[in-house]
Amino acid sequence: MSKKLSKGLIIGWLTAILFTPFAVMAEQEVDQQLVALLKATIAQADSFEDRFDAEVWLMAKSSQLEKFIPDSRERLELLRKIHLAATRAGLSPEIVLAVIQIESRFDPYAVSRAGAQGLMQVMPFWKREIGREEDNLIHVDTNLRYG
Repeated sequence: MSKKLSKGLIIGWLTAILFTPFAVMAEQEVDQQLVALLKATIAQADSFEDRFDAEVWLMAKSSQLEKFIPDSRERLELLRKIHLAATRAGLSPEIVLAVIQIESRFDPYAVSRAGAQGLMQVMPFWKREIGREEDNLIHVDTNLRYG
């Protein structure tokens, strides 16, 4: 084995040994932040029957939505709101998630060519029909309520 190759291998091993603990620590730190965020979200999630149901559902759905919503705080908050709106409307939260994925791909600012707005792609004429023309369909809570 050449001297250059040996030196390169030694440097590579030393680099791996020195920096691996930092990568592990960073991952653990993120995990701790996610746990704290999850606990805070569960504490506000009053649409679930119990804390365990909330934790299981939020974690399962959060990992599924990561490709659409990279920010974990935003993702968990949206999931909490979706679960609450669906439960209040007597709908399965999974049905609401499916509609949102198809209609807007989880983009709260989505506007279709026909003029439908927000996550659930609500048509603006519904504001007039309901008598609440001042409502903002881009606002997530409002859009979920209409949808």
